Amino acid sequence: MDATLFDYIEKRSMVVGVGSGGCRIASQLQRFNVMADQYAYISCGEEDLAGALRGDKLLVELGFQGKAAPRDVRAAARRQIKDIQKLVSNARLVFVIAGMGGAEGTALAPIVAKEARDQGAAVVAFVAMPHSFEKNKHFYSAIGLKHLQTVADSVVIVDNSEVAGTEPETPLADLYAMVNEKIGFALNKIITSSDNGDYPLGLRKFLGATSGKGYSVFTMGTSEPSSFEEAVSRAVRGLNGCVEPTEAKEALLYVVGDTSLTARHLDESIGMLTSMMNQTVGVQYGFSTRGKDSTMAILIASGFSKTKFDHYDPIAEILGDRIIDSGQEEAVDLGFETFPSIEI
Repeated sequence: MDATLFDYIEKRSMVVGVGSGGCRIASQLQRFNVMADQYAYISCGEEDLAGALRGDKLLVELGFQGKAAPRDVRAAARRQIKDIQKLVSNARLVFVIAGMGGAEGTALAPIVAKEARDQGAAVVAFVAMPHSFEKNKHFYSAIGLKHLQTVADSVVIVDNSEVAGTEPETPLADLYAMVNEKIGFALNKIITSSDNGDYPLGLRKFLGATSGKGYSVFTMGTSEPSSFEEAVSRAVRGLNGCVEPTEAKEALLYVVGDTSLTARHLDESIGMLTSMMNQTVGVQYGFSTRGKDSTMAILIASGFSKTKFDHYDPIAEILGDRIIDSGQEEAVDLGFETFPSIEI
């Protein structure tokens, strides 16, 4: 991130929840009252907006019933592009939060990010990628992520499979809610102001570590109470399936433990982190002593040129840098709500 972008920290900031997952995560953050002066929500689903907390809300109307593909959502967004521009017009630091497993987040997140940046805002994208078992969503999520990186100053990836893997016995019906809640809790802990045993990293360190350094990846690790090194070890291992950990250039570590947490615990935990990643990685840390039932390590590592999600796009794997068309496909609006009947 260019040093001049730090000027944005003191200016008007906004969190934009995009699509179903993004609206839920943004609502979690709004409950904690962190990260932004203003919250906004954009989705094709009325239920997503109804479940969101207070803030500006924009319904992107598809114009038809049934399941939509990302190209359909992009076409609908183009029809309401002035509404999207107005939504982000007053912000100078915009956090775009989206789940990239569905058509809405995948299609809308790059559009919202681009419109915000075109109006002079710095853009931080925080995106949750689909689970490993959601194979039908992998290709489009990879395409959306690639386009998002070109229009955002910072892209932080959450691998849903890794976050969910910290509690493998969670019923599938509760899985998505659990992941969203954990993400909201973790961002609150990292960025919120110091209070009663919490020593956060803060927004400035978060932006400095994640912006302009390739992809950043968010992971978490949990362990038994007071098992600080084990929690950190699990968080670092969570990077293995997504990126090459030794490529990391910077890391933010936040440890949630009980009152037995000491300076020696932190020193040993940071030493373990650097030994598992690389000795030159810069580590900044924060901590909370208000944990009770378990110890948690929250890790954001940055500087990765590639992620496993690059492999989700087989066309890019074959072509490499020989891109045929850098634009994203959009459905053609023929003006019909449904296909016209044809008599034979």
